[in-house]
Amino acid sequence: IVQPQVLLVRTNGRSGLPVMVLGQAVARTDSQGVAQVVLHEKSDEEIEVVLDTSTHPALRPAMPRRRFTVPRVQQILIFDQEFEEYRPVKKRRRHRHRSGPRRL
Repeated sequence: IVQPQVLLVRTNGRSGLPVMVLGQAVARTDSQGVAQVVLHEKSDEEIEVVLDTSTHPALRPAMPRRRFTVPRVQQILIFDQEFEEYRPVKKRRRHRHRSGPRRL
């Protein structure tokens, strides 16, 4: 039985992220970080949804994924994902300690 299901993807304002269902890009998050997809999968089928962050390497977690089992009755499947921006810590330069006489 195929019941159309709605998948709602919400990120914390991250726009332009491709939404992948079963390995295929089916939508992109809009300017508010939201995407909606109508699924036409069989009831009780398991699907994997991935947010493709490959073009945004600073986002953590990278390539988040969720597995859903398609319900028998029509309902909204929700994928809520918070992201953080990874910023590498810059190493401080150490001063070299020189031995020997010092100028005053």
